[in-house]
Amino acid sequence: MQEIIYNLKNKIRFLAHNFGRIILIIFFILIFLFGVYFYNNYFSSRVLKISFFDIGQGDSVMIETPSHKKVIIDAGPSDKVLGLVDNEVNLFSKNVDLAIMSHPDQDHIAGFISLFKKYDFKKVIWNGDDDKNTAVWDEIKKYLMLSIQNETQTLQLPKMEQNQNTNSIIANCGDEINFNDGVKIYILHSDLLPYPSQGGGETQSTDSNSKSM
Repeated sequence: MQEIIYNLKNKIRFLAHNFGRIILIIFFILIFLFGVYFYNNYFSSRVLKISFFDIGQGDSVMIETPSHKKVIIDAGPSDKVLGLVDNEVNLFSKNVDLAIMSHPDQDHIAGFISLFKKYDFKKVIWNGDDDKNTAVWDEIKKYLMLSIQNETQTLQLPKMEQNQNTNSIIANCGDEINFNDGVKIYILHSDLLPYPSQGGGETQSTDSNSKSM
């Protein structure tokens, strides 16, 4: 018993005598780990990265450009997408440059509710289809009507119709999103216009999928 107490006292004396050195070693280890982390996230991955999320029904894609601008296209039917985005986004950053909602069906937009609550989106692009009368779409519209984040516009969106009181933008076919790092996104379809019907005249589709951006 005395030997155990003696050994314990020696260990305490050793720790007390070398406390400064131990703290210094821990400090340098932390600096090294943070250095590796920031290098991997900011300097070593100057490439285009596209992640396809397994969120069940619907779709969700995240794009990170070489200059680390982040784009989320659709978000699936639930908040499952939140954990998947968390795994891709820098721990110390809550900014996402752009959200793109192809159309207001629940299996494509419901996940944005949890994303809007946690992350600051600079811009939100949608197809302008406001025919949905669902609780999910009503909740999403709260974010479309409010300015999500007042920052200098970093994306070139010259031809898109933008409400001055919000950061939401209605896209049109032919619009171009230029990230100024070699990556561009082109809007190939965003059709809310009437089209010729078989019986003559014009009609407009009631299927939101046919209006998808």
